[in-house]
Amino acid sequence: MLTEWREKRRIESEIRKIQKRYKPDFKNAATDDDKYAIQEMCVGETEELWDRLDKIEKDRLFKKAMKYGIEVPKEWTDGRGYEEYRYGYWPRLTMLGGQKLRHEIRKSQRERIEWWITKAIVPVVGVITGLIGVLVALIALKYKK
Repeated sequence: MLTEWREKRRIESEIRKIQKRYKPDFKNAATDDDKYAIQEMCVGETEELWDRLDKIEKDRLFKKAMKYGIEVPKEWTDGRGYEEYRYGYWPRLTMLGGQKLRHEIRKSQRERIEWWITKAIVPVVGVITGLIGVLVALIALKYKK
């Protein structure tokens, strides 16, 4: 996870450097065609970096989907087959599919937290509170005499 974070930060830094390098040329461009040409050169240089960044993000997303047992419905994909990711082969997601997958992951996380609170933590706290009450009562009865 830390290596992924470092790699993501490194790629983002490279993208910013490339964009910064093209910024003066873009500002000094005389026509819209010149601006478009400069923008295309910048996009051409950063395209591979954006793809690697997207792959890192999808790796993380698919790992979470596996953890929570979420299946990716066919309508969330672009229908162009599967890509190999760190955690297996996954379908190519559309932008909307990625958003829906993130939503499902958050929903599963919320359900898991709610389960822990309602089924584990609250009953345990109740039992501990009851035991403390009984202990206080026993101590009070012992010292009353």
